[in-house]
Amino acid sequence: METSIQEVNTVPEYIKNFIDNNLNHLEEIYKGGMEQNNNEGALYMQCKVSTNEMDVTFVDKQMAKQIITDKKWDDLKETRGVKKVFLINDFDINSLFIIYL
Repeated sequence: METSIQEVNTVPEYIKNFIDNNLNHLEEIYKGGMEQNNNEGALYMQCKVSTNEMDVTFVDKQMAKQIITDKKWDDLKETRGVKKVFLINDFDINSLFIIYL
């Protein structure tokens, strides 16, 4: 089953809570990844609320393009400006959320 990309103004409450409660650490991971990858890439989270799991890693441009399409990545780079990009793959609801912070 293919993961859909949701265009919504909000994310599930458990994702919002995780980001809010871990924002400083997430920003550190993001900053380190950007520094090591010529300022290209995104923070990638794999979420399974059913087992209370959230795996967090930084993905470079090539890995990001395996998660989303080349065109979506190019569009994302253009629209994000200076904002951080978080890709959140929620396996329980089979959805990918793209958050700009």
